Amino acid sequence: MTSLLTRLTLALCVAAAVLLPAGGCLIYFTAERLLLRNFDAVLAAKADALVTTSEMERGRLEIDLEVQEFAGFGSAAGGDYFEFRTPAGNLLARSPSLRRDRLPSLPGPLTRKPLNGYLTLPDGRPGRALWLAVPVKSRDQPDGASLVELGVASDSTALGETLHTLALVVAGTAAAGMLVGLMVLRSVVRRSLRPVSDLAREVQEIPVDDPARTLDATTLPAELAPVGRRVNDLLVRAREAIERERRFSSHAAHELRTPLAELRAILELLASWPEERTPEQFDEAQKVLRSLEQLLQKLTLLSRAEAGRQPVHLETVDPTALGEEAVERFRAAAEARELTLVLKSGAGALQSDPVIWDAIANNLLENAVSHAPGGATITIESTPNQLAVSNPAPGLTIADLPHMMERFWKKTPRHAEGEEIISHSGLGLSLVAIYARLLGTEATVDLQPGGILTIRVPWSRTA
Repeated sequence: MTSLLTRLTLALCVAAAVLLPAGGCLIYFTAERLLLRNFDAVLAAKADALVTTSEMERGRLEIDLEVQEFAGFGSAAGGDYFEFRTPAGNLLARSPSLRRDRLPSLPGPLTRKPLNGYLTLPDGRPGRALWLAVPVKSRDQPDGASLVELGVASDSTALGETLHTLALVVAGTAAAGMLVGLMVLRSVVRRSLRPVSDLAREVQEIPVDDPARTLDATTLPAELAPVGRRVNDLLVRAREAIERERRFSSHAAHELRTPLAELRAILELLASWPEERTPEQFDEAQKVLRSLEQLLQKLTLLSRAEAGRQPVHLETVDPTALGEEAVERFRAAAEARELTLVLKSGAGALQSDPVIWDAIANNLLENAVSHAPGGATITIESTPNQLAVSNPAPGLTIADLPHMMERFWKKTPRHAEGEEIISHSGLGLSLVAIYARLLGTEATVDLQPGGILTIRVPWSRTA
């Protein structure tokens, strides 16, 4: 892959290779046009002077010799030439410099509009001529004018040398500009891209496993400042993700250590005193295994949901029927703790994923049944607008609410004396928050006066 420096340098060099010759050609042709216009203007002035001082009489053309001398046609060895002739091509008068020669005719019919062009003079030198049809005063014509053809030519050697010198200067300047530009452009581009190189070096120096450093976006150019700010945002997110994964690994190891230690102790006890095995010991081992299995299942669900591998299939569901099924699943566990489950439903349908909806309801009810004090009432609202579970939570404070959706967050419940404390993993509400986002909504936690905790999942996609 070519570097940005090389690509920009090549692009600028190609642009210079096109623009410099194009600019040189523009200068050359503009100068050529101006020089030719001036040269032709001089020829037209000489022709006008000859016409003004010429007169036809009895088929002969008489020219004022003083004007002819002043216009530069008096010398036989001069570089200026003129020739008068009839429309039929018969010679009427010519300059002494032509001697016995004739001026070559330019192609095209002659009119009163001048016809200009290059030609070879009788002495072999390059020249430029002007031909036109002009009326000359005549004493033989009733209207006092005769139409004749006039050709005026001058040596264009100096003009050609000037244009040749100009072409060499323009070509040399373009070539030198390209050579100098090749060196200067690379230096300028390298200096201009230095902030990009510095930014790349700083990003490469950031440790992958510990992105604690950030970029100083205030010193970056305006074009790179948004990139620097975005990189800083990504670094902050990466740092938070790494910290979150470290906490997750630590908490997962801690949660797995306890049931594994209990299971190991039971198995060691059974192995040491096989004659004292009781059904209760096997039941305890199975209980620990079920707890471990539930923990691993929740960890797997959490990992899949966070990685976006949990598919979402929306269909029309009845929140009332789903709410009744969820309540029935926890009816026995609630009665064991003398809890009352009250379902409030509303008519209507909902566009949702029934599997994810059921997972949210299970985790909310499991959380309420596990933490509500014995004898309390748990209210479940399952409508097309929301799924909400409310229960007394005397041990919670307002400061605890921001942490309730965090993974492995726990707060020791204050159950009644002698009541069994139900162990939990601290992952249920984390799954609720992630599953809610998969369905396009957000789970909220509210602690009302009197210690009533309400966890609410509003639905944004109704049928």
